[in-house]
Amino acid sequence: MTRGASAYGTTGVLTADPYKLILMLYDVCIKNLHLVNQGIDEDNIVKRSEALYKVIEIINELLIAVRGETEQAAFLRGLYIAILLELPKVNLTNDKAIIDRSIRYIIELRRMWQEVIADENKKNNCSREELHSNTGGAPPRQINYSNSAATYQRPQAL
Repeated sequence: MTRGASAYGTTGVLTADPYKLILMLYDVCIKNLHLVNQGIDEDNIVKRSEALYKVIEIINELLIAVRGETEQAAFLRGLYIAILLELPKVNLTNDKAIIDRSIRYIIELRRMWQEVIADENKKNNCSREELHSNTGGAPPRQINYSNSAATYQRPQAL
């Protein structure tokens, strides 16, 4: 990657909406899980190990970012921990079932997170429209991200 493209990517991560940042992490995680499978298929230890390391780092960041003591937050923590306990086994066993299961979990979490984003957007669009009509054209308020059941803190750039 060129230096300019890398800087652009870093800026995108640092300025991303916190909700979209979680989606970006899920996307990169899924991509790297597929690379782990490719590394296993190609008997490429370096490719498998590097992609697996990135996946573990992303899952760890997602785990650290979970906030709150709700049932949803506890579920996310438990699932992330379970994935983190299973993934290192792949380096020893080349067990693609672990990777495939992790891909399914992350895809489902990504889908659920998209629903959270859609719900928040609906709430915020209604609030913005009400505010806009009640203030005679004043700009809409900023989005409040604290309403979701399991809140996230912005993870540090990977």
